[in-house]
Amino acid sequence: MANAPVFVLTEFDLNLYLIDAFNKNILASESILIKGSGKSENESFLTAFRSISTSNKDINAFVEKGKKKIVEY
Repeated sequence: MANAPVFVLTEFDLNLYLIDAFNKNILASESILIKGSGKSENESFLTAFRSISTSNKDINAFVEKGKKKIVEY
C-alpha cells in the first residue's frame, strides 16, 4: 500500500516597513499575503517568497508612499 506524498502548504503575511530609525518613525508599511507549496517546509517558504513580484501593485504603492514621505521629510 503506497502512502500519499507529503505536500506542505504555507500561507502568511509578509509585513514591510520603511522606518526612520533615528527618529523612530514608521514612514510606510504594507502587509502582503503570500502563499507557497512544496515537498518540505523549506521548499514551501521558498516558493512563497519567489511568488513575490516586483510589479506587485501593493509593493509599488508602499515604495512610492515611502519615497514621498522621505522627500517631505
